[in-house]
Amino acid sequence: MIKRVLPLLFISLLFISCEENLKIEVKLDEGHPWERESARQFWYTLVYHTYDELNFITLPIGVRKINLEIPRGQTTFFVAYPLGEGLPFGGAYYRGAKKRVVNLKSEEGLLCEALLYIAKSWPKCVNTLNYPYLVNEIRDFDENLYSLDWSRLGKSIVEGSLSSNSIVKSNLRDVVLKNIPVGKWVCENNSFDSFTVYGDENVVLENLGPSVLRFLNLNLKVQLKIVVPDDISEEIFYYIGPVNTLLTISDSAYYQLINKE
Repeated sequence: MIKRVLPLLFISLLFISCEENLKIEVKLDEGHPWERESARQFWYTLVYHTYDELNFITLPIGVRKINLEIPRGQTTFFVAYPLGEGLPFGGAYYRGAKKRVVNLKSEEGLLCEALLYIAKSWPKCVNTLNYPYLVNEIRDFDENLYSLDWSRLGKSIVEGSLSSNSIVKSNLRDVVLKNIPVGKWVCENNSFDSFTVYGDENVVLENLGPSVLRFLNLNLKVQLKIVVPDDISEEIFYYIGPVNTLLTISDSAYYQLINKE
């Protein structure tokens, strides 16, 4: 009897040790500022990597979590784009972590977006990265994880020279906005407050790091995009364009849409 049980036990242990994938839960930790402003829920595009491949999943309106299988032996990064674009929510599963839940947060979006970019071309450079340690180190320089020199950080990770010297703030800049339509403008980045334009006036925004900042004017159904290039020699530029259809349709059409979901 023992002779028959031992081989079965060995095979079971071998199967468990060779299991490549790990089941985890990924969920949004908070709502998007424009969801709160519009009283409407968004759909999200979730992006994550398995080895050197990027995976894309659409989270329908109202869905805030999903169960996924990821490679067991690597650190995996996730971003979720509201309505498929803009500032993502971000988070990561650190290999070996006991808690199998990843909470996606807005302040970690830019970091995880940068790490996903590296993972696409240089997966071995980030698959063993101690993500919790990296986040804590960055928070010592910037609590909101916004104003970092992403190019320097990425280069250090690829070259295998990541250290405290790799984490520095970028050259922050100010911008003067002219000819902005009147009304309330709500930023999707929690690092910046909303502003209101009452007439023919200029708006000054200070300490902008390299990124794309978006502000919503719900009343006019338009968004303001401010592009801050990585290269400080390039000028900041901005423009006003349309918003996603979800924010322009009537309340009755929106309710019909979510009921179909």
